[in-house]
Amino acid sequence: MVTHHATRSISGLARALAQQGLMSEQEAENLQAQAQTAGVTFVEQVLAGKRMSAAQLAVFASRAFGVPLLDLQLDFGSVPEPNRMRFRGDDPVCR
Repeated sequence: MVTHHATRSISGLARALAQQGLMSEQEAENLQAQAQTAGVTFVEQVLAGKRMSAAQLAVFASRAFGVPLLDLQLDFGSVPEPNRMRFRGDDPVCR
């Protein structure tokens, strides 16, 4: 009977990164253990260790788990003035 490391407890993202060969399973386990020790998330630990960039990790997670990726960075200078949304303190939406 073959067992598949039942004692290992790495997160879904860590496991997906290892399965896709972006890091070894041992590295994923180490990063997760470091994250738990530091009291941060696995993602924060990967980013703090500069193992991957935030953009690389976001794209990977989006593709691996089928979650849409939306980049919320917007250069308002590139948006023509008539198309910019205006928010004022008296708008009901802003209250």
